[in-house]
Amino acid sequence: MKKKMSPIEFAKLWNGSACLQDVSDATGLSKRTLRSKASAYRRKGVPLKKFVRLPETDWAEVARAAKAAAK
Repeated sequence: MKKKMSPIEFAKLWNGSACLQDVSDATGLSKRTLRSKASAYRRKGVPLKKFVRLPETDWAEVARAAKAAAK
């Protein structure tokens, strides 16, 4: 369920959250939508922190590590 909130509530939630997923869970909005919204707020001068994006998972590397650990 998408939660309506004021710009002030959004800024407090964003800066008080540990990760983008926490904001998504609290608002019901997608990470993509939230990144766009945060970018628009920053352009208006709102100092929102930037969350670090995790690199894509290399599943072949995970498979190799699992195989090596199973030996």
